[in-house]
Amino acid sequence: MIKNIKDGDTFVDIGANIGIYTNFIPQLVWEKWKVIAFEPISKIYNQNMKSIQANKYTNVTLYNLACSNKKQETKIYFKEGNIWWSHIGKQEILGDVEENSEIIKAIIWDDILLKENKIDFIKVDTEWYEWKVLQWIQKVINRDKPKIIIEFAPHQYQWDDAKNILKFLWKHYSKVYLIEYKKTLQIDGNFSKDQYKKLLDLEYVNLFFYHN
Repeated sequence: MIKNIKDGDTFVDIGANIGIYTNFIPQLVWEKWKVIAFEPISKIYNQNMKSIQANKYTNVTLYNLACSNKKQETKIYFKEGNIWWSHIGKQEILGDVEENSEIIKAIIWDDILLKENKIDFIKVDTEWYEWKVLQWIQKVINRDKPKIIIEFAPHQYQWDDAKNILKFLWKHYSKVYLIEYKKTLQIDGNFSKDQYKKLLDLEYVNLFFYHN
């Protein structure tokens, strides 16, 4: 992930949560990378911000915003005591958690990223909201072809989101890696229908997209 790091590279963390990536990346590369992060839930955002300030990072910018396919204010639901599990606009997915929700601001995040000279690496982990994020990453992808690591959980997506994610990213990238805890597998770009179906049957995995 940190191969061929250059001064001035920019890493984007979408769905930063408490800041595992936001605070880990600067420890690996220190001031070589600029970090731009987004976390919509205020309590988690504040915890992440405290870590950034405690580490005295000067190359990290954290936004208390969601990234979506339109500018809006919307409700996000989350479970108290489980900071990893939240969802925008889908209370039924989490169960009876009406008391654990808040109104958040969602933006077209290209507005922020396109101001940068180049985006080099993007991490997307937005609890089944990935397709809406990717729809508005198109200008950045077309311009920069950044490396992308994305959480992929097709059993949780609605309608054809899983297929749309794969088709969209395979259109722009020449190499795809399936990242697991014990091994990383390269997926053939000329994948068969059976390989495609196996990906859609996965419960949860991280995919890494890379362009030569």
